[in-house]
Amino acid sequence: MTLDLSPLVQKTGVSLPAETRFKIASWLNEKGKNQETLEVFQQIIDEDENMTLIPKAHFRMAQIYNDRMMQPKKAIGILENVILKYPNSPMIDQMRAYRASL
Repeated sequence: MTLDLSPLVQKTGVSLPAETRFKIASWLNEKGKNQETLEVFQQIIDEDENMTLIPKAHFRMAQIYNDRMMQPKKAIGILENVILKYPNSPMIDQMRAYRASL
């Protein structure tokens, strides 16, 4: 099932900002909607023009794959890619520590 945010987009007439989509993903995550959460995080990764939330979205995706979906190899792959791509991210130490714990 693909999460369709189009009713929200239609209401505002513009694409939702990455920050808003991140809040939506966080709410979906709290509700245990893993696949929908992953889809919204992927939208952020694909569309965040400022790239400020991309490392955080990757990190949250890795947590979902490991903690909820029992796919630690997938989580490690995500973390390794984001660590290489965004070495100056403020979250780099947190991502490395999480990867080391897997």
